[in-house]
This record gives sequence, C-alpha cells and structure tokens, in this order.
Amino acid sequence: MIETTKNQEQGGKNALEWTVFALSLILIIGVLGFLGFEAISGAPTPPRLEVSLGEPLKVGKQMLVPVGVENRGATTAQGVEIEVSRRGRDQTATFSLPHVPRGGQRQGWVVFEAPLQKSELESRVLGYQEP
Repeated sequence: MIETTKNQEQGGKNALEWTVFALSLILIIGVLGFLGFEAISGAPTPPRLEVSLGEPLKVGKQMLVPVGVENRGATTAQGVEIEVSRRGRDQTATFSLPHVPRGGQRQGWVVFEAPLQKSELESRVLGYQEP
C-alpha cells in the first residue's frame, strides 16, 4: 500500500491506466491506418447498381412488387431511375430513388394491374447521376 501511494505521488501509472492507454493507442492507430488505406487505395469506382425483385403481393386488384436496389460501387448514385417490365406484354412500371449511397441498399415498389408471377418480370436501371 505504501509503495502504491508512493508510486502515484511520483506521477506513476497503475495497471488500469496503462491498459486504457494501450487500448486507446491501438484504436487510434487502427483508425488512422484504415483512413490512410482508403485515401491511397486509388480512384473510387463508379456506382454499380444491382436490381432485385421480390415476390409480387396481391392487394385488392393490384399486384405490388418490391424492388431492391444495391450499390456495390464506391460512389453514391443520385436520381436513380428503375424500370420493371413484364415479358411478353406491353406493361412497364418505373420509379425513382433520390440516392443510393455506396455500399447501400434502397427499396421501392412498383404496381401492376393484372395478376403476375415473379418469373414474368425483368428489371433494369435506366440511369443515374454522380454527385
């Protein structure tokens, strides 16, 4: 007890203080390393948008189709326009998303009037803007 008090009076640190210091130092070095790697890893890739369709849901006389959009690129896409069409028929539905962040996902819905199956549908990205 006397040694601990004497050590603290002289400005020494106990084991808990050293542990907190070491963990903080590791965390700071890790964050700086990650940010440095991100900064020098090259130019960001453009948005790479992938569209996926969910199972159609019958609501009244309408068929609602969930549409997921995932951005696998390293840049945000703004003003994303999506089109969903029905094969063999002249039916299309479109919707817009304000933005899809890099590595992010967004979901929307399109509406068709006649009964349909998921296998009858095709989807594509019509366009987007880069910020």
